[in-house]
Amino acid sequence: MFTLRIYCNTVMIKNILTLGLASVILLSCEEKKVEESPLIPDAIEAPSIELEVKNKPVLFNYMSTGCPGCGSWGAPTFEAITNREKDAVVPIGVHIKYGDPMITDVSNAIASNRIGQFFTPQIWVNNTNGVILTGGSISGTASVNKMNDDIDAFINIAPEILVGTSSIVNDDKIYIRYKTKAQQDLTGDYYVGVYLLENKIYAKQNSGSQDPFEHNYVIRTSNKGGFGTMLSAEHLETEAVMDEQIDANILPEWKKENLYAAVIVWRKEEDNYLVVNANNNLVH
Repeated sequence: MFTLRIYCNTVMIKNILTLGLASVILLSCEEKKVEESPLIPDAIEAPSIELEVKNKPVLFNYMSTGCPGCGSWGAPTFEAITNREKDAVVPIGVHIKYGDPMITDVSNAIASNRIGQFFTPQIWVNNTNGVILTGGSISGTASVNKMNDDIDAFINIAPEILVGTSSIVNDDKIYIRYKTKAQQDLTGDYYVGVYLLENKIYAKQNSGSQDPFEHNYVIRTSNKGGFGTMLSAEHLETEAVMDEQIDANILPEWKKENLYAAVIVWRKEEDNYLVVNANNNLVH
């Protein structure tokens, strides 16, 4: 279970200036920060966040350890694009089907958010399937070219909202800080999902080049389901900042040195959630 911690931010400061009671309210804000911090006594804080002024697309790898094509083409292609793009994309491995040991409720929810055919392997850029089929088979070159074009197109769009995250491990807990900043007045239902991911998980992979196969960017848990919690209306106003921290217990089967955080802001449209922007604190 995640525990939430709230920081004073520009929304609070804007209210302070409106009331004209800066000194009194700032003091109460500091006191509130302590009261709403159900952390361990030494008050561990993840590092502060400097927001990047750009879009980062999410590269979703929909796969299963029981899927032959995932081992022979899907995972290697996903890794190759991720390694080439490095910090320009947010890679996430979404494990589904065939009794894969890395399936979670979160991965199943994100997989169910797709529109169209639900086969594996699939590599999506945000909400667009990058896999092109020709006569029932994957056209590798055409698929990679489409993914590259979709990544470039999204990066070159002016961001609606900036996203950042940091994390720190202390004993058997991980503390994840996440931050958003609206670039314009936004309307609609926006959600912020915080995901704990793990690299270097070794498990058998059907048709994989290694045994055991190294799985990266694997979803372990999230702040709430597949898509997180709704951003308040005040956090959707121009220049409004949301800066919060959550913590989670690290389970014995997770390797703490391989854990990190990713944050995705989604916009809900009818029954689907669309990626708006994302970030992570993975260091390549």
